[in-house]
Amino acid sequence: MILRSVIRLLLCTAILPTAAQAGDFPQIAFIAMGYAELTRDALPPDGHQQRRMADQTGFLAITADLNGDGRDDEVRILANPDRGDAHVVAVIQSPDQIDTYVLSSLSFDDRGQIGIQLAPPAPSQGQSRPHIVLFRFDGAAECVTFQGEEFEQVPMPANWTLPN
Repeated sequence: MILRSVIRLLLCTAILPTAAQAGDFPQIAFIAMGYAELTRDALPPDGHQQRRMADQTGFLAITADLNGDGRDDEVRILANPDRGDAHVVAVIQSPDQIDTYVLSSLSFDDRGQIGIQLAPPAPSQGQSRPHIVLFRFDGAAECVTFQGEEFEQVPMPANWTLPN
């Protein structure tokens, strides 16, 4: 289920640089609340380490222009052991604000089972904006894309397969 609320932080241009470096994750409220980006090293032993080696980010991070404005946006899996949960969070950046979207929430104990990746291009399906696949290594998956003001679930691309 996609949380449809957005945490909107209005920033003056003196605080937010005009061009964010690709791959940098903004200091959003989740970070201030003690959440940290998941890394392969922070995953439990059953975190599918071998399968994660197939992706440069370990299926834990995405950098892409999600809203079509020519700027890189970020998607990460953030976890907080003290709160006992984790979230897949997308951050859409513009010159004067950062919009944060919670795409999925899960138990902290399940953090090693989830991954994210861009869906393979499917021009025959009219895919104009990047689609994000949120998957579990047990085979469950869903696909979402940014539709103007929010993320919406879309059909899984026929050419997507679970990482081996």
